[in-house]
Amino acid sequence: MPFPNRRPIQGPPQFFVDHHRSEGQEILSTVLQFVAIVLVILAILWVIRAVLNSRRTSPRIPAARSTALSELDLRYARGELDHADYLQRRSNLLVSLGAPAPAPDASPPATPPPAETPPAPKAPRGA
Repeated sequence: MPFPNRRPIQGPPQFFVDHHRSEGQEILSTVLQFVAIVLVILAILWVIRAVLNSRRTSPRIPAARSTALSELDLRYARGELDHADYLQRRSNLLVSLGAPAPAPDASPPATPPPAETPPAPKAPRGA
């Protein structure tokens, strides 16, 4: 015998000891597992719904290209374009961006009220 002082191995190591749980712990464990499964299912459904809703909405105008529409609105507000020219250019821009063209009687954006100019200072009377 090469190792006389060694004891023989007496079965597998006890890594997973069978712990006995109380009935309350078993119920709590079962409830928590059920809640975790329900939360995962709800998260999956929420993601699916968000993806489907994003596809269902009207086509969006890319942010980089919508600056052309903003510039057109500003030019109309400044009075550089008449109503018919504004509608024609806006329709052309929307078609080129892939959005549906508006109805021909679409109203232009509301023009801001003219800026009030402060009254001129009055000259002193004694001078």
